[in-house]
This record gives sequence, structure tokens and C-alpha cells, in this order.
Amino acid sequence: MLDTRRKPMVGAVPVAVLTMIATLATVLLISGDALASPGIIISTPYPGVSVKPGETARLSVSVASSDGARRVVDVSVKSAPQDWKPSLFAGGYRVHQVLVQGNEAQFLELEFTVPEKAVGERHQIVLEARSGADVSTLPIDVRLSMVGASTKLVTDYPALQGPSGAEFRFRLTLSNDAATEQSYSLLVAAPEGWGIKLTPSYSDQEIASLSLKPGASQGLELSAKPPAKAEAGEYPLIIKAMSSRGSAQVELKVTITGKYEAEVTTPGERLNASVVSGRDNYVTIVVKNTGSSPLRNLRLFSGKPTNWSVTFKPETIDNIPPGESKQVEAVIKPDPRAVAGDYIVGVGVENDQVYTRSDLRVTVKTATTWGIVGILVVAGVVLWILDLFKRYGRR
Repeated sequence: MLDTRRKPMVGAVPVAVLTMIATLATVLLISGDALASPGIIISTPYPGVSVKPGETARLSVSVASSDGARRVVDVSVKSAPQDWKPSLFAGGYRVHQVLVQGNEAQFLELEFTVPEKAVGERHQIVLEARSGADVSTLPIDVRLSMVGASTKLVTDYPALQGPSGAEFRFRLTLSNDAATEQSYSLLVAAPEGWGIKLTPSYSDQEIASLSLKPGASQGLELSAKPPAKAEAGEYPLIIKAMSSRGSAQVELKVTITGKYEAEVTTPGERLNASVVSGRDNYVTIVVKNTGSSPLRNLRLFSGKPTNWSVTFKPETIDNIPPGESKQVEAVIKPDPRAVAGDYIVGVGVENDQVYTRSDLRVTVKTATTWGIVGILVVAGVVLWILDLFKRYGRR
């Protein structure tokens, strides 16, 4: 016959105790901060975020009293990567203390900026809330997105070249790769005396700022005009787009090859001369470099009436620096049969960069010997007529 009396369950109680101990240990491990500081809880719904280099991030953070007691809580950033500049804000102010009571939480905003040259995949920011002996910490895991900055400013042609006085036009594209709308301030750094104009593409309206929705882009056109007398060389231009979440900039370059200009005149700047027909007449010509680059290997040329001769001494000019001038002698020999009066003689210079000419009004005077011959001829004709009158008058 079986014994139905209950026997003690050896080992049952110790197993139950072990189970309770394990459960309690698990709770302690999971909620160590809360148990260590039951009066304060600092938390965020976003304990792990991905941020792009150059981007400014903002996270909502709450501080609450778990037992409902009224408390003044010190809040701070306990640790953060170097140069990230984290701060806690509320109501437009930086905050280092909050008042919590009852079941109401106080909400803060953590703001930090990831440097554009930040390296490494994972970083951590630790926030701390402290009230007397009660302390609560909040680690925030930040992963760097390798996609790039939230703002992009690019151009296909960052370097242009041309003469001084020309207008240089750069086409750029500004892109907002952030998840929110951004307002940008646009700044241009240029050499002193340059004319700068920044407009949206296909518009004449100058702008200093604009807003872009998430994922949107805007074409821009930067017009840069150097001073008319700007010397040849390289000149940097920098355009920068700045927003609260980050910035981007592009370095541009203008290479001025110089302005090639020349002027042909006379020492008195009067474009006229008097010459005698049939003779070599010397007229001083002044060639001025009115541009910003040296004029080299200039050749002199002329435009003249038929049967006239125009030569130059010298026939070429090796070099004229900007702002300087050189003199040459134009040897003008009119046709010996040229009638007295005014004629036009063109005098100019040219090389691979410049071509210019001026017209001289040349007044021709007949030679003295020919004048005497003319007088003698006229006198002879008069004497011949008088002789005819005498002969035929007697008859």
C-alpha cells in the first residue's frame, strides 16, 4: 500500500530563492541608475542618432522627479568629443538648472555641432542630472554619417581667366541635404574695389539670403567685375552659405591677363600736321600704353593717299609698360603733284593683342621753288599779252 503522505520538497525552496535573486539582480542591472537615484530621471526619446560632419543636431531631453518631490536639479554635459560645443537650451537660454515637481517633466534641448573634419564612426555625449546625492546620467550614441555635410555648395568652373575690366560669371548650386528646411545667409569675400553681384540663376534680383526645403537645390550666379586698372595676376573669391545647421563654402579664382589698350597721338595731342609736297616731312608720333599689361612687339602702320610715302623711325617698338609711352618719327612725303589743301593720313600700331589707329589731318603746302616758277610763268604770260596789245594796237 502506497504512502500518500506528503514528503518535504527537498531543494524546492532554494530554487525559488535563487530565481527571485536572479530576477532582482537583472532588475538592478537594467535600472541601476534609477535605483541608485530614485528621485531623478533624465531621458531622451533619441538615445542614438546619426549626424553628418558639419551639421548641427538638436535633441529633446526631459528631466523628471520619479517620486513627485519638488527638486532643483543641476543639468550639465558630463562629457563630449572635443570641439563639438554641446549646450543645453530651454526658452531661448542656456540652462544649467531646472525645477521639477509632481509628475511634470521639464524639457530641454541638447544642441551640438559635429566638426566638418570629424573622424571616427561612433562618438558619445553624456548628460548628467544631479540633485543632492541623487544622480542620473544619460549617454547619447552619435554615429557619423559619411554622406557628407547637410549643406553643399558646388561649381563646375571654380577658375576663370580674362582681361581686366571684363565681367566674370560663376555658376554655382546650393543644396539642402538636411531633413528640415534651412535658411541660408550668403556671403562673398572679394578683393577691394571689385564689383560683386549674387543672384539666383536666370534672375537679375540680387540676394543675400534664401530658404531651401529638405532635398531642394538652388542655382546661383556670382558676377565679379575687377577695377578697370586691375593688374595682371590671380585674385581669390570666396562664397559662403551659412545656416543654423551648418555651412558650406567654395573658393573661386579669377586670373587677370591684363587689359591691352593703346593710343596713338602727337606730343601736343593735336592730330594735325603741316607738310610740303614732294619733300620728307618729319612728324613726331606718341604711342601710349593705356591698358594694364605691357605692350610688346608693336608694329607701326599707315593709311595714306595715292602716291604718298609714309615710313617710321623705328618701324617697331619692343615694349611699352602700362601707363608709359614711346615716341617715333613718321616720315611723310606727299605726292610732288599734290595740290595744296588738307589730306587724311592714318597712323596706327598693332600686335597680337591690340590694334588701334588715329587719323592725322595733314595740310599740304607747295614748295617755295614751285611757287617762284609759278610766279615767273604768270609774269611771262602777262608780258606776252602786253606785247601782243602793243603790236596789234599800232595797226
